Amino acid sequence: MDTLSICRDAARKPVTTIRYLKTAMAGEKVIVFAGIMTLGNLCAMASQLISGLLAARWVSPADLGAYSSILLVQVYSTFLQGGVINGLTRELPYTMATGDRPAASRLASTAFAWAILSGLAGIVAGLAWVRYETASSGMRLVCASTTVSIMCGTYFLKLYLQATMRTTAEFARLAAVQAAVALATIPLTGLVYFYGFAGLCTRTSLAAVLEILLLWRWRPFRVKPFLDTRALLRLVRIGIPILIVTYLELAYSRLDSLVVIKYLGSHQLGLYQPATIVMATSGSVAGAMMSVTYPKMVERYAVSKSLGEALRVARRITVSAAVVGFPVLVVAYSVLPSMINAWMPAYNQGTAACRLALIAAYASIFCIPANIFNVVAKQWIYSAFLIAAAAVFIAVLYTNPLSQRDRLARVAGACLVARVVLSVSVTGAAVAMGLLEKRRLCL
Repeated sequence: MDTLSICRDAARKPVTTIRYLKTAMAGEKVIVFAGIMTLGNLCAMASQLISGLLAARWVSPADLGAYSSILLVQVYSTFLQGGVINGLTRELPYTMATGDRPAASRLASTAFAWAILSGLAGIVAGLAWVRYETASSGMRLVCASTTVSIMCGTYFLKLYLQATMRTTAEFARLAAVQAAVALATIPLTGLVYFYGFAGLCTRTSLAAVLEILLLWRWRPFRVKPFLDTRALLRLVRIGIPILIVTYLELAYSRLDSLVVIKYLGSHQLGLYQPATIVMATSGSVAGAMMSVTYPKMVERYAVSKSLGEALRVARRITVSAAVVGFPVLVVAYSVLPSMINAWMPAYNQGTAACRLALIAAYASIFCIPANIFNVVAKQWIYSAFLIAAAAVFIAVLYTNPLSQRDRLARVAGACLVARVVLSVSVTGAAVAMGLLEKRRLCL
């Protein structure tokens, strides 16, 4: 928006324009906010990578595969919250930007109550999954059931607490929580050395409890859980489209693991875990940046009603992350084979897959502008991109059958091609939306 446009709008609605200019000045600090979150996530990423590599070294691929199948419960239980938490991530910053604090408190209180109910439903569903899908018995069944109960019981409350954080201080606290939990997992990984599969489950449970305690201590909205019907309907209406996209994104991100466990077995899934760990820990940086830019994009759009202003936030973060992340990618790609050979010789078969997963994680940086589809309620565009990327993944696998050599590398390669397609689609659509709006304003 040029100076003439700002002055013309100021004559028509001075109060809104002043608020817009304040938001624009605050938006200059978005990179600083993202830097804080990225620093915390880099610390968390390093700690998770270390603890993950140690755990993989101390347990068999079969045990690691069984443990990974348990973690899938949390991923696919997200739909149980019915879009309420997703709606909160959009409506809370939007309502706060308009200055309606009572309405924001009602939204937070309703989402809090719903998170508790969703957690209880998650526990029931998770226990059913463990009993039906895993071949565990005796103490292994007890460990798996306990872990699933704690994970599902705290997961939705964690999503709620994270959704209420939107200011600089709150982002800093969230980064500190993530770093503290990740650092705590390093000594907790010692449990894996002594107790194997049971140690893995215990480490995960203790880390989940620690994270929820810290988030609760620093929660920004200190409200009591209460279901307000109008607020609930509002959150559901806004949140269901976002939930569908989030679920598609989660399902898409685990598509490679599902293919491995279905067609290659739990042992191969265990060998594939280094690739999964690398992609998850590296991708957490992009996730941190998206979590920072989303409320800022919503606030900017709520005040200015301009797609260009909202996209400017994402563009700055994307360019900065791509520039900083590239040398990190080169170094990590070079040293990864030696690290796996030195620390986890039993997982050498997964080295090629691990390197491809690292490149795929870097490509995910260019998906940061995807937040714009939630901001303007056009989630169907991103959904179409996710479905297309999944189709590309399947097509690449079809042309490279898993019966041939380097099967894990073929899965990771298909994942990389699909991720590149998704990133190009998201970036291209975001640029096109911005150009169309600029052209419409010029007419």
